[in-house]
Amino acid sequence: AEKQHAKIVKALAAIDADVFGLVEVQQGQVALEKLANALNEIDPSAQYEYINDGTQVYGTYTKAGYLYKASKVKPIRQLQSNDTGVKHRKKAQGFEVLATGEKFVYMINHFKAKSSEEASGDNADKGDGQSTYNGDRVREATAVVTFAKSCATYFGDEDVLVMGDLNAYSMEDPIRIFTDAGY
Repeated sequence: AEKQHAKIVKALAAIDADVFGLVEVQQGQVALEKLANALNEIDPSAQYEYINDGTQVYGTYTKAGYLYKASKVKPIRQLQSNDTGVKHRKKAQGFEVLATGEKFVYMINHFKAKSSEEASGDNADKGDGQSTYNGDRVREATAVVTFAKSCATYFGDEDVLVMGDLNAYSMEDPIRIFTDAGY
């Protein structure tokens, strides 16, 4: 675990982003805090912080989360979660760039995986390259488009960036839902 943590910190420090959206955070808030502290040890002037979503769950579940440089951006309003389906995997946070006052909404998502387990109905593998659970990913994409619209209103900014592990390639149904909606 420590070896993996060190590799992640090294990669994040090399990327040097003002905002990170992370998925598959297995130890939740504890891991986010540990990453922020480690990045601040490397560069104290960056002032990395994390968005605390208020959950204290610790275990093997995966969630989405944010790290950000408080020296560069500040959060706007409260984190929003779309907990339809799997909890803690679809979130949105508004940010303001301190230097310019520009605002944006950053959505981080983690969609249902293409698993090898048996699935039925619209989740069955149809042999079209989209594998199993495409039906769930389509429903997730549809819910995220609706969520993005409500977040644009809530955060007061139409600049919504949809990111994450969508478990779909560019021409698959979930991605087409985003492109058809103008993303």
